[in-house]
Amino acid sequence: MFPTSRRRALQIAACAVGGSGLIGACHGKAVAGSGPADWPSWSASRAQILTRSASLRQGAVNVRQFGARLDGSSDDGEALRRAYESGAPAVVIDGPLRLSQPLRIDRPFALFGEGQGPHLVWTAAHPGSGVSALLSVEAPQAADPAAFVRDLWIDGIHAVRERTGTGLMVLLQAINLRGLTVRGCTTRNMGLAVVKHRRMLTGDYLRLAAARQAKGSAAPTVDPAVLAGFSATGFDDLNEDLSVIDNDVDNGVYQAPLLRFEMARRVVVAGNRGRFANVSWWGGGAKATQGGEARFLRRARDIYIADNTLSGANGNIYGNNGQNVIVARNAVADAIDTAIDFEGCFDCHAYDNTVKNAGNFGLSTFYLARNVVFERNVVEQDGSAVDMARRFATRQIGGGRSIALVALRSAGFAKSPDISVRFIGNHLTYSGPDGIGVCLPSYYDSLEFTDNVLHNVACDWRYLLTRSVVIRNNRLTFDRAPSSPVTLIGGAAGSGTISGNQVQVQVPMPAGSAGIGYEVASIPGAVRIADNTVKGSGAGSVPIVLKPWRGLPRAALQVSNNAVPGLTMDPTLDAVARLDRPAAGIKRGAGLTLPTYPPRVRPGAE
Repeated sequence: MFPTSRRRALQIAACAVGGSGLIGACHGKAVAGSGPADWPSWSASRAQILTRSASLRQGAVNVRQFGARLDGSSDDGEALRRAYESGAPAVVIDGPLRLSQPLRIDRPFALFGEGQGPHLVWTAAHPGSGVSALLSVEAPQAADPAAFVRDLWIDGIHAVRERTGTGLMVLLQAINLRGLTVRGCTTRNMGLAVVKHRRMLTGDYLRLAAARQAKGSAAPTVDPAVLAGFSATGFDDLNEDLSVIDNDVDNGVYQAPLLRFEMARRVVVAGNRGRFANVSWWGGGAKATQGGEARFLRRARDIYIADNTLSGANGNIYGNNGQNVIVARNAVADAIDTAIDFEGCFDCHAYDNTVKNAGNFGLSTFYLARNVVFERNVVEQDGSAVDMARRFATRQIGGGRSIALVALRSAGFAKSPDISVRFIGNHLTYSGPDGIGVCLPSYYDSLEFTDNVLHNVACDWRYLLTRSVVIRNNRLTFDRAPSSPVTLIGGAAGSGTISGNQVQVQVPMPAGSAGIGYEVASIPGAVRIADNTVKGSGAGSVPIVLKPWRGLPRAALQVSNNAVPGLTMDPTLDAVARLDRPAAGIKRGAGLTLPTYPPRVRPGAE
């Protein structure tokens, strides 16, 4: 969310103040009497949520008072409607309530389940299109995009879809909602919640977005969300204060939302379990043709997604145009596309997550991603995601090779000065059948890859036209080799640092491979390659390989104090060498191989 130093200071302050909750962790370390230190200050604490739940439950009326039999065979939907229309602020269900029509909610309301359940049993077939919901929430002034339903509470409800069939079903769908708590609920053969915004259902935004997708169309000069009626300067017109906590969702088949929220702020998703379910957000179109430029506002913001277990979806945790997003301590697996993904998002921090198997990427950014930090995550690809789409009976998304641990996809934002991503202290492992895993590059303005541990994963970040790269203090080990030449550590930028990296190579690499490779891009700057080590029984064929960009204007290159096979240090290389003046030290015989280089990624190849 913030640069590390600022974020850590905020966490320390939060720990000092203390909080309430059930987890008791301060960024991974237990703190007696407190909840997670990163729990957002703008949200009620877990203890406050539990207290409010108990208070609301005390005032609830039983649905049996309105004629519900709760015998497991009668359709009690009308009794539930009568209970709601009585004006009762809260209703409790203590047996199986079968219904075939959704309960429509347009005012503050609380619904509680008592006992093991099930409490809501959906008996009807899916209507055949769109999302169907047991609870449908919309303000009485349905045509007014500024009208919101407020203060909805769903607690302890066990909901079951009796007929699996086709079509997406959720427990709750809302249009324009402020103040939602869904806590301790269970769903089977359905998802949990979808929250949309009325302005997104008007034609202006969607028509403009569709028009901009035409090939060759220019990026919008006016934010499409503003054309749809959203504020150009603020966020008071969004959905807000959504809390989804400690729920258990099993859709049975691929896939449904645990929570999907659009144009919303102050959202907490914590402690949930989702099988064939995911968490996603939408704060505007992130593509260049849909309003993803930096000058347009991100309208999914102040988001906290933590301590969830999610599997079996196209993406486990992802979204478009979010800002101030924390994704922490989640365990995610089996994503057909990408497991944790920030698309056009600003000021995001994903840390201490565990990712296993994604058809395309474990951790990724798309479009214009600014100030995104991935820290202390554990990512493994074992190759099984290659077959995931077939196993889930759905279509493949992207290449689905299951070899990329982390990836950047600028997709239309080449040369943008705003793309900045950092990978710090992550553990990346490839254990699949096909050689080694990769870090997949695209255009970036600034990339930092520091203190990461990689096993059978090459961190080759070469992508021409990028501006600044830092690859520092990483540890790489290889006990297998690919079938074609590989660069184990690579960069290509006007300004770059590759230093303090340690590479242990235990098997011979293919001829033409490089331990450290660098291409100096056409943007002037300084490049330093120093204090790196490549060693091991198979290290003899992986030298340092450097290649200048043709016509480079006097960039400075320093290569010093590296212990790398194939590099014979020349005293002149301890000083600054000018690539446009080969006699200054860049010459044949100095241990630098200039004409041969493994294939690089060119702009537009992503």
